[in-house]
Formats: sequence, structure tokens, C-alpha cells
Amino acid sequence: MSTDTPAKDQDKFVLRLPDGMRERLKAEAEANKRSMNAEIIARLENFGRSDADEREIQELKDLTVDLAKAIEKELALTQAIYSLMHDATMKILNNEDVSARDLIVEFSRISKKLNMPIDLQQDMPT
Repeated sequence: MSTDTPAKDQDKFVLRLPDGMRERLKAEAEANKRSMNAEIIARLENFGRSDADEREIQELKDLTVDLAKAIEKELALTQAIYSLMHDATMKILNNEDVSARDLIVEFSRISKKLNMPIDLQQDMPT
């Protein structure tokens, strides 16, 4: 606990603790790299947190996980598109025959494999 008020001028409160509680507080304070006083203060400051706060924190954690998964999917699709375009470019540079239809079919296959189906084949002229 950091304060500009000298310790002799701060409020003091004598507290009786049940058997074993002092040892548990001491162990947890050491684990948190705090003094026992700082540990008690931290716990008192967090005392007012409600279950609603905890639910909101959990919801934010869940949303973060969902966002990370969505980003991973987008990255995988972007990498697949890059790979497909790279392969097509190399075929064109090597004078290999590659049609737009082949590219669209391959793109659709990759997007389905990534569970992000994008069906460009429906827009292709027959």
C-alpha cells in the first residue's frame, strides 16, 4: 500500500481472526508478493464486486475467444486465397493452361474446407 500519509496518522483497526486465517492470509499475500496488510486492503477493495461484474468479465472473455477464432478463420482463408493466387500466377508465368473456371472451383473447394463456404460457381456462366 502506497500513501503519502505517515503510518502513525493512518486509521488503524484491531481485528480478531479465526484460527488458521492469519496463516492462509500470509500464504496468499506471499503468493501475490504483497504484505498481509496490502493483501487485506486488496480484498476489501474487491469486496464490492458483484456477480454481475463477474458475469460481464466472463462474457468479455468468451467474446475475446470467439473473436480470436474468427480471426484465425479469416487468416486461414486469406492464406488459402494467397496460395491459390500464387499457384495460378506461377502456372500463367510458366505458360500452363489455367482457366477462370478452375480457379473458381478451387476457391470454392478451399472455402468449404475452411467451413466458410463461398460459392462463386453459381455466378459462373455455363
